Amino acid sequence: MYATHVGIDWASAEHAACALDENGDPLARFAVAHSEEGLDDLVGRLAGFGERARVGVAIERPDGLVVDRLLDAGHPVVAVKPGAVKAYRSAETPSGAKSDRADAETRALRQTSRTRVRLVRRRVRATNQLTETLQNSWPGALAAFADLDTDIAMRFLARYPTRETGAHLGPKRMQRFLDTAGYSGHGWRRSAEQPGSYGDAGSTTPPMTPPGTADSKQ
Repeated sequence: MYATHVGIDWASAEHAACALDENGDPLARFAVAHSEEGLDDLVGRLAGFGERARVGVAIERPDGLVVDRLLDAGHPVVAVKPGAVKAYRSAETPSGAKSDRADAETRALRQTSRTRVRLVRRRVRATNQLTETLQNSWPGALAAFADLDTDIAMRFLARYPTRETGAHLGPKRMQRFLDTAGYSGHGWRRSAEQPGSYGDAGSTTPPMTPPGTADSKQ
């Protein structure tokens, strides 16, 4: 998604802009004139934030000279309704006083928030798809890591992507893997109900259970 989020408060004579990083922290605030030189300055400043396709711009107008220049330069442009900015301003500023620079930052923040929501949704969908795949093809790995959304679970699946690759993965080899990976969670224990290896074709639960794996992200 976007590495930099830019909000622009459009005006007939001068446009206020605010750039935020992917965490919502300010990178720059500036204003440019509504002229050819001013728009050249705007595009030039935005180029300093990296790859243009990853510098998204939020502005209240869906079209016009400013939008055309941004699109021609390769920037994704999102139209933010003025009413949404006004509502945010009223909630954050008791007086409700308008500030072009504050409105520009509000647009950038709204874009950052929307991007985060989209990323979370994609991550959840990907995790659900992976869970379903493992249920059918590699149940031992799924049961070993109740929370797939962890670095250690991803490293395990990168090292042992299939039931076959984990066919001989018993307690000792699993512990060596965890030690090599620098895993700092709780220890592992063998289950008396499920002896054997993770790749056991008939196993639907792992021979070892990691207490607290779901709580120990890396």
